[in-house]
Amino acid sequence: MTSENSASETLSDLLTRIDSLGDELAELTSRLVRIPTVNPPGDTAALVEAVDAVLRRQGLETRVHEFVSGKASLCATVPGRGEGRLIWLGHIDVVPPGKLDAWERDPFSGEITGGRVYGRGTTDMKGGDAAAIVVAGLLHSLGDRLGPTVEFWFTCDEEVGGADGARKIAEAGLFRADACLIGDGWTGASPTVDIGCKGGMGTTLRARGTAGHASRPMGSDNAIDKLLAVIPYARRIGEFRLELPEELYPVAKASGEDLVANSGLEGADAEMARNLFLYPSVALTMINGGVKTNVIPDEATATFDIRLTPGCDREKVRARMLELVAEAGVQGVEAEVRPSLAGSAGYYESPSHPFVQHMRAAVKAATGTLPALRLLSGGTDGISTHHIAGIPSVGFGAGSAGGGAHGPNEFVKIADLVRAAKVYAAAALTFKPGAAQA
Repeated sequence: MTSENSASETLSDLLTRIDSLGDELAELTSRLVRIPTVNPPGDTAALVEAVDAVLRRQGLETRVHEFVSGKASLCATVPGRGEGRLIWLGHIDVVPPGKLDAWERDPFSGEITGGRVYGRGTTDMKGGDAAAIVVAGLLHSLGDRLGPTVEFWFTCDEEVGGADGARKIAEAGLFRADACLIGDGWTGASPTVDIGCKGGMGTTLRARGTAGHASRPMGSDNAIDKLLAVIPYARRIGEFRLELPEELYPVAKASGEDLVANSGLEGADAEMARNLFLYPSVALTMINGGVKTNVIPDEATATFDIRLTPGCDREKVRARMLELVAEAGVQGVEAEVRPSLAGSAGYYESPSHPFVQHMRAAVKAATGTLPALRLLSGGTDGISTHHIAGIPSVGFGAGSAGGGAHGPNEFVKIADLVRAAKVYAAAALTFKPGAAQA
């Protein structure tokens, strides 16, 4: 029997075994959800301790990295017999649950019902973490039948940009591999492979006026009034057509269509989703101003979350934003655009990159379906592995389409946990160094 036949049989056996692990994956996801890791403050130490114990019982070598007290990240290594090193990377922090009365269940109950696991972080992305933990144990059990060495990284701080997590790990030179599989994100009924993600261009409008008595508003220099006059102009950045690399345009267009197909959106919302990767997305997320009811405000700010498709010219978008604010013709209002950081306009791997093709083949081997390529609207730790560590980074998430990431009543489907575990196993078992060389 050839080594290729042997590897094929090993993968077939592994996929069959994973098919029977739905309950185990659900229970582990539930357990992870019941250990809150809300960011801020982003304390992940208790969860890292729990995950570390599971991985060690499975026989894996582990290392904990903690650059800031309480913000812990974990790496587990499954040594292979041959060449090549692959990283699986996922985060363990979650966003706050928001208003509890919007939830039908306790957001940290991890309730399992109807083929789903419910709770904050189920789809973003403790379900993916659970899938990776189970796969790590399965790969370790293969012994010398595993070719590449596989590192499983569970990082803190992703929900606030990875500053004390993946970014510092990358800057410290601790990410060393031929390729990185990002476990973040979601996929619909038909599987997709993520070749990159959007980045941001954080923008704040700052208005300055003159304080005065609110009982005499005539002729006042009200900073809030100025701000409200300029906001509609700033929103028009969403009409600025992005110039994208030719190879990325079809993926950007398909990513918007995929979002519409899996979201149930209609009308204007569907049209916005359809164009989400062809234009900047614009969300007004914070407004601040005023010190007292009877005082004319002398300062006010509005903060926008603006996301840019990777490959676009960030400076052209910035220049257009400044033009729009100037067009408003309101004195005393300026736009402050945060300095460009590594990956601030996101990242992407070429659709023709060997690791992209490897991941497509792995998904087909695991699911029977050749996946389409897409981009993610939100950022991932792939920004750090790609830009700082210089590692090709491609994603496949365990999150469920419609799973409500960052919203109330978040859930992940058990079937999606099983599917992701199969993809992670196939990607690792069939990986060779050549699959990462452009």
